[in-house]
Amino acid sequence: MKRFLIPLLATILMLSSCATKQFDQNLSKGFDEAQTAFLESAVVVDKTTRTWHRAIYDNYDHKGNYVSDFNTALYRLHNELDEDGTFKELETLKKNLNDYAKALVNGPKSRKYAYDDFIILVTDVNALLDLAIEPEGSLQSYGSETKELAASIKKEIDAFKLKYSDFLVEVVEDESNTTDEDEDW
Repeated sequence: MKRFLIPLLATILMLSSCATKQFDQNLSKGFDEAQTAFLESAVVVDKTTRTWHRAIYDNYDHKGNYVSDFNTALYRLHNELDEDGTFKELETLKKNLNDYAKALVNGPKSRKYAYDDFIILVTDVNALLDLAIEPEGSLQSYGSETKELAASIKKEIDAFKLKYSDFLVEVVEDESNTTDEDEDW
């Protein structure tokens, strides 16, 4: 009986270790994606806020063209960001973040707190992505809401790095083995 028990335990430990490594790798990729999504959405939010402000106070859009109201300026900016693929990129980042969150659901118990903190981060980044794609409210409320959200996300990212640096792994992809499907992850 002991002859079978030792190999069985070794196999279980090995599988558990592999699952933890896979979780850590997915968590690291997801965390990198969250940071990228945060930075990309912050750029769009900044462009939106500046355009909105300039339209209200100077009657110009983001390119310096006269506008009679801020809605026209925001419409022009929105069309430009849509045409250059920025919104599609933000939507892709959001989809990828949600996919990572789903992939991490049944992770090891030892990583439960990391998963919970990752979900909080993803939720806040998704909220900022939504505001970047579809601004709402007044210039003042939009500016306040996005600034508060960005500050919160920055704190969450910094805390995540400090709390989980021992198992966040640097993800290095082998370029020779990537496919178009791999690039999304």
